[in-house]
Amino acid sequence: MSYPLREFSDVALPFRISADIQDHKGLLLLSFRLEGDLDSILFPSPVAKPQTEDGLWQSTCCEVFLRWAGQSAYEEWNFSPSGNWAHYGFQSYRERTESWQPKTLSVPVHTKLTRQLFELEVGVERPMSRGDVSGLVEYSLTAVVQEKNEERHYWALTHAGQKPDFHDARSFIGKLNLRSF
Repeated sequence: MSYPLREFSDVALPFRISADIQDHKGLLLLSFRLEGDLDSILFPSPVAKPQTEDGLWQSTCCEVFLRWAGQSAYEEWNFSPSGNWAHYGFQSYRERTESWQPKTLSVPVHTKLTRQLFELEVGVERPMSRGDVSGLVEYSLTAVVQEKNEERHYWALTHAGQKPDFHDARSFIGKLNLRSF
């Protein structure tokens, strides 16, 4: 099922974004879809050898925030149209986990871009468990869209605060029941 993302400022834009997350044999499969007039959007060019890269959120990228229900610790994944990605761990709101070891992608970033459609698909491991977990993962699907004029737009399932803040746990409104395999 695809979920529509909302732009923070509710400004009228000539495109829309939807996203999906599915559990498939222990992997989380993510898909993001931008549809409409995409001519104004700045898409990072594909790289020959995708790798981890910090700062992807400063340009167009798709993101997911994941945490086990009842836990304050969470993970953030960023995926660039270039194919690069980033993976971060937080022990609580914006407080990075010490000695964090980012994971590699289980399924590489795959993109498709036309004048009217951008699709990004990727697969990642389930979030690391920290203690006793219920099997329920809370998530937020998000995107940053940078236009060629440098303006950025912040999209999410919901925006909980007075400014765009994807780390705000109140925006982790998606629920995914992860069964053991």
